[in-house]
Amino acid sequence: MVSINPTLNTIPTIAYLTAALRLGQPFDAKVINVSPQIDKIAITLQLNKQLTVLVQTSPGLTITPGQTLSIVVDQLSPELQFKLLLAPPINTATSTKPEIRLTAIGYYKPSNTLPAVNNNTPAVPLTLKQQLTATVTQINGPQIQLQLALANPTTGTNKTPVNIELKQIINFAELQIRNLPIGASLKLEVTKTGLQPEFKILPAISQTTAENIPELIKQLLPQHEAPPVLLNQLKAALPELIASKRIPETLKQLAQQILQELPQSPAHIDSQSLKTAISNAGLFLESKLALNIKQPNIDIKADFKGNLLKLKHALEGEIEQQKSISPEFPELNTLKDLQQKTEQTLAKLVLDQLISLPKEETGKQIWQLDIPFLDRGQVQTAQLKIEYEPNPKTAETEPENRHDWSVKLTLEPPGLGTINCTIVSKNNVINSYFLSQKESTADLISQYLGHLKSQFENSGLATGQLIAHNQVVTPPSHTQHANPTLFSDKA
Repeated sequence: MVSINPTLNTIPTIAYLTAALRLGQPFDAKVINVSPQIDKIAITLQLNKQLTVLVQTSPGLTITPGQTLSIVVDQLSPELQFKLLLAPPINTATSTKPEIRLTAIGYYKPSNTLPAVNNNTPAVPLTLKQQLTATVTQINGPQIQLQLALANPTTGTNKTPVNIELKQIINFAELQIRNLPIGASLKLEVTKTGLQPEFKILPAISQTTAENIPELIKQLLPQHEAPPVLLNQLKAALPELIASKRIPETLKQLAQQILQELPQSPAHIDSQSLKTAISNAGLFLESKLALNIKQPNIDIKADFKGNLLKLKHALEGEIEQQKSISPEFPELNTLKDLQQKTEQTLAKLVLDQLISLPKEETGKQIWQLDIPFLDRGQVQTAQLKIEYEPNPKTAETEPENRHDWSVKLTLEPPGLGTINCTIVSKNNVINSYFLSQKESTADLISQYLGHLKSQFENSGLATGQLIAHNQVVTPPSHTQHANPTLFSDKA
């Protein structure tokens, strides 16, 4: 009797496995162990070279370790069962070949290793953030073959050849790996472990010069994207996510919540709704969390950054779960793409928060944020930059007007091009400047400047210049020395 390897970590329940499979799903199953018992046979199978499953069937089936079987998912509940296709001989008194079903009773957690090209070479153990030195030995289509230099306390350094899919290297496109010569040296960092680990190629620090420092910073910092990139993709993928029986309801509900809480078009928004949209844009999440300790009634459920962090966590957990069970999970690429876009949107939010930190040396305060909104079925964004600084002329005589301030708003209405609006309050006088890419758009805005002036005056505000132009107009000096952005938006 062959016993099952006791070093493998068995999960007693198969509900986790069942949730990732579908009826009729085929597998090539390699027989690892066969354990005959009195009234049944216990068999250890490796499915598609990925997942190890323990099944049992009626006695009489003749199979041996190393044999490959073709099986298909035949039943998901109340028991997970596979049906054997092209069944091997079975000891039976009749000439009729019965259908052979294998009932799953457990499966094994995959180890965090990278299999070597040579089956006689041990797999490479991986840990998160582990760094590996490699040499390119071959690039063939979607695969790159590397020779890893692994430290061995007994024999010194071992050279282990491994195959890695190019898609497993998260920054392969920007580094043009396909153009690497054979023999090139690489430094890899493990960014994900599991059945399909992922890596990042690190820059060669030893070759760092003043000229390539900006390029290194671009490689090391996370890419950032404005919210519409993620939100439009999430909106397009939502029907697929909702229809999937494998994706948990919590993830579906979170995706729906994020989209439902988007503000409507600015044309239909009032001052209170705008204030709420700014508060929930994610820029002030940490401040609200700190205040929530003293004022538990502060609502943070609709905060955009808070919900993005929940979405990132939910996507990461679901991706790791599905990858460990069924690499052919049909929605896996959609989830991975959403995870990447979520991380990039969060990176943009954090960048805005860094730019918005108080400037103690000047007394000027800047808030920079994106407000995503839904307009005509598509998600767009209003880029908002608010700044104020002390005005020594009015600080003592008019305490309520002791600050000068400005608001910069960037919109891209369909068909009108990009519109940049700057509203400046200096010495209690309001000046407004509209800059557009198109002359026709500037003419259209000019027709409504009189209405805007009346709105200002009805609110008790004195108006100065109101200009709409399709060329650069220089606002007052208050906005000329605005703090430069921390990083280039093109990074």
